[in-house]
Amino acid sequence: MEIEFNRRTLILIIAITTLLLATVFLLIRMRPNSAPATRHHALTPTRPSSSQKAAAGNSHIDFVNQSAWQVTGVDACLPKLEAWLGNRYPLQKLTVAITDTVRDGMTLAVQQSGDDGASDAIVRGKCEAAKEKAVICTLAVAQGRPGRNLDVAATVAIAWLVEDFYRPKTKTAWRQPNQGGLEAFQPLISKENGSWQSDCLHLVR
Repeated sequence: MEIEFNRRTLILIIAITTLLLATVFLLIRMRPNSAPATRHHALTPTRPSSSQKAAAGNSHIDFVNQSAWQVTGVDACLPKLEAWLGNRYPLQKLTVAITDTVRDGMTLAVQQSGDDGASDAIVRGKCEAAKEKAVICTLAVAQGRPGRNLDVAATVAIAWLVEDFYRPKTKTAWRQPNQGGLEAFQPLISKENGSWQSDCLHLVR
């Protein structure tokens, strides 16, 4: 009699447990999710589209003068510089700092010779990433006196530094010279009576 009672009790316990588990399972299935499922996709770097490059024409450019030079022509230079850079690079903000001190890492130099063939203007510089699509370029007047040669060297240096910053970091790209020469930097500069002149920056004492 005692054995029969124990069997009935065990069967009852199993039945109740099974019923409870089934009920809990059904409640879980019927309950709405509190948050949608999140899908993770691998991001593949892409080259900037033409629309991104066009939008970069609205980029904001700041000039910071940390030198003894007086920098003039900035107001006329900004629209031309923004248009020249915006057609080529996904740049949203550019800060140009002009200094008298040549620092380590300023490996790129723009040299503009005078009429006598002597090098009378050398501007060195370097660009660094500040944040996404923002670049800081530092220019140092290594050699030169006020005049069109220094103005051309400083103006070309800004564009060439940004170009060098975005150039692929390969040996082939490093050895490849600028194919367009100074003509590639128009309308930042222009030729007048056989000599180049800056249509942007002017450095005076």
